[in-house]
Amino acid sequence: MHKLLLRQLKRSALSDLLEAHPRFLESVSDAYTQHEDEIRFIEHSLFVVSNELNEQNALLSRQVHELSQANAQISRSEAELTAILDATGEAIISFDCNGELSLLNRQGKNFISQLQADMIFEEQLLLICKNPTELEETFEAIRKDPFINVNGLIEFKRRRYYEFYSSPKVVDGQLQGRVWSFKDVSSQKITDDIIRFQALHDSLTGLPNRNCLNQLLEKQLRFHNFHLMKLAVLFIDLSGLKKINDTQGFEVGDAILIDSVHRIMLRLRDKDIIARFGGDDLIAILRDIPSNDWVMSVCKNIERDISQPIEFSNHLYFISCHIGVSIYPEDGEAVGDLVRRADLAKYHGFNHDVAIQFFSFSIAEEEMRRQTVESQLRKAIENLELTLYLQPKVDLKSGAIKGSEGLIRWVKPDGSIIPPGVFIPIAENTGMIRDIGRLVVHEACKILANWERLGITETTISVNLSIADFNDGALVGDIIGELERFNVSPSRLILEVTESLFMANKDLVRNAMLQLESQGIKFALDDFGTGYSSLSYLQELPFSYLKIDRSFLIGVLQDAKKSAIAQTIIDIGKNLNLALVAEGIEDAETLEFVRGKTDNCALVQGFYFYRPMPHADLTELLLKHIS
Repeated sequence: MHKLLLRQLKRSALSDLLEAHPRFLESVSDAYTQHEDEIRFIEHSLFVVSNELNEQNALLSRQVHELSQANAQISRSEAELTAILDATGEAIISFDCNGELSLLNRQGKNFISQLQADMIFEEQLLLICKNPTELEETFEAIRKDPFINVNGLIEFKRRRYYEFYSSPKVVDGQLQGRVWSFKDVSSQKITDDIIRFQALHDSLTGLPNRNCLNQLLEKQLRFHNFHLMKLAVLFIDLSGLKKINDTQGFEVGDAILIDSVHRIMLRLRDKDIIARFGGDDLIAILRDIPSNDWVMSVCKNIERDISQPIEFSNHLYFISCHIGVSIYPEDGEAVGDLVRRADLAKYHGFNHDVAIQFFSFSIAEEEMRRQTVESQLRKAIENLELTLYLQPKVDLKSGAIKGSEGLIRWVKPDGSIIPPGVFIPIAENTGMIRDIGRLVVHEACKILANWERLGITETTISVNLSIADFNDGALVGDIIGELERFNVSPSRLILEVTESLFMANKDLVRNAMLQLESQGIKFALDDFGTGYSSLSYLQELPFSYLKIDRSFLIGVLQDAKKSAIAQTIIDIGKNLNLALVAEGIEDAETLEFVRGKTDNCALVQGFYFYRPMPHADLTELLLKHIS
């Protein structure tokens, strides 16, 4: 019997029931046993379930913890990604396949704020883009191939520039959308534009420089060739600007250059182009010209405007210009040819005192000859082909030869003579005139030394000096050195200078003259009255001789104005106690005019007496007079 049942019967004093109802109590005992078994089963089940629940709870706790950590990591990653995207400085915008926004960084939000919310992205960009054509091509390329990467530069209105990059979003080979990035490069672009502008433009005038000119002219030539139109290239040299820079300073020179550019621009059309080629050289491109006569009219207006006085700091300044013109296509079809030939025409006009000169191939041929002469002249100086001819100066009273003028001659090995009018201008423009000047002084001192040995002790030699000689700081020392080398008295060497030297650099010339005069060298003023004559030169500078230019004496008897000018020069010389030298005495009538006006107190030279001759011939002539 079940223990619990038996204990309950005994506690209730019902033990006698065991005997009275054994089967009943056995059934109750079985029921107790079954109940107890069920309780144990339930307890066991509860234990098992409880263990399972505890395990599930522990698993869930771990999963919740892991999920919490994952969420924290995701939050940190999102924050880091956001920080990274914001830190890029670029607007990053991501779209899904439906064109809906899926991601924006801070700059992207600012970028999107410029757009209109009620329009699709492409339309919005095109609306604010200044030149939408290139962007439209980009969108079309994406439509044709959604998997391509694209990039470029777009300019929005109000001068905003953005570099853009766009890549597809692809997962497992499937297109998920597209990402765009936009970088504001406005400051950099503006800086680059400034640098590029400075590289292609003159800093002073703001005009295109030589590099930019070549690009512009190349472009114009293609355009005019396609449309069968003509254009003109004007090479403009502002003469006198360098002198102002040297004497007045670059502040004045720069102001005059800018004013001159403005004057030229007023004579050009809006479609024409002007550039600074360098220094005082400008180039204008006249597009689609109607005729050469029209170009000439423009050039005349420019030349006239430039020659007008320019006021700066209450002073008036004067410059002039020389213009060379080449025409496309007849004068050339390449940039270099047109510019070079316009320059050649300008140079030719300058040498021939013509303000406006159109190019011609005859000018080119002449330039080729000039270059040939220049090359030969350099060799001639090295090979001592230049020699000194002397033209005697005759004393009107005695008829004796008192002096001579040294005139350089180029005698080639074959005996032919190149006229001074051919090679002297070339020598002046190339700087070789300095070498020639030194050669003349050397030869003059050498001849004077030889005359001294032969007993010819009174006759002088005068030689001409150019501004190139004075610009050389060694001039004074070189001349004194030659005199000492040949032991020649300085009083026998006369240096002739022209008024043009003082216009170039008065102080430089005066200082050199005073140094040489202190050594006993005498000076003659040549060509007085042919330039910007000023009596101040005669007062301030140590002149001993005043020369009457031959231009005032040729035909003097037939021209009352020439006669009056000659008389004035003679009177000036007499009043300032300067010895007079009359050039260009070609006939007896001119000689008598000079004799009467100067009271026989003059030296004369000219073909009427003697032509220039080799120094050996003059030496022989002087020796005859001595004997």
